[in-house]
Amino acid sequence: MALGANLAGMALPFLQAASQSVAALDELCEALIAELVTVLFCTGCADLAALRQPGVLGSASQMSQMS
Repeated sequence: MALGANLAGMALPFLQAASQSVAALDELCEALIAELVTVLFCTGCADLAALRQPGVLGSASQMSQMS
């Protein structure tokens, strides 16, 4: 998936937080960073580039079976 498509899915939460206050936007950013750090740790990935490698987060068929 292109980077633009990945980022587009994040637009609404950021816009909503920004419309509330700078503090709300800061809180959202801190929460997102904490979630990314947790995912990197749990997958053993050193950075986001490693996280994007095929199979790291499972295949599309595995993801559809989880829901």
